[in-house]
Amino acid sequence: MARATEQQMRDFLGDSGQIPSARLTLLMETARQAVIRDGIPEEHEGFANLQMLFTAHLLDASGAIGGSIASRSIGDVSVSFSREGETFKSLYNTLKFQILGLKGRIA
Repeated sequence: MARATEQQMRDFLGDSGQIPSARLTLLMETARQAVIRDGIPEEHEGFANLQMLFTAHLLDASGAIGGSIASRSIGDVSVSFSREGETFKSLYNTLKFQILGLKGRIA
C-alpha cells in the first residue's frame, strides 16, 4: 500500500463529505510529506496508515473533527484508551516507532 486515497481517509474518519475535498487533499499531502520526513518511504506497507493518522491529527488540531478517539486498530496495532488520553498524533508516533524500531532514538 502506498499513499492513502481520499476515500480511504473518509472511511477512516467516518466522514461522508463533511470536510471539503480540497481541504482534505491539501492536508493529506501535508501529512504525506511529514511521514516521508519522519523516514518512512512511500513504498512501505504502513505508509498509508501513517498518512491517515497524521491527516487525522491535523484535522483534530484544527478543530475540524471531534477530539480524541477511544480506540483504533491500524494494521497490527490496536490501541484502546480513555477519550481524554490518546490522540491521533500519539497513535501515529506509536506506529511510526514500531516501523522504525529504535533507529534514530536515544536509549
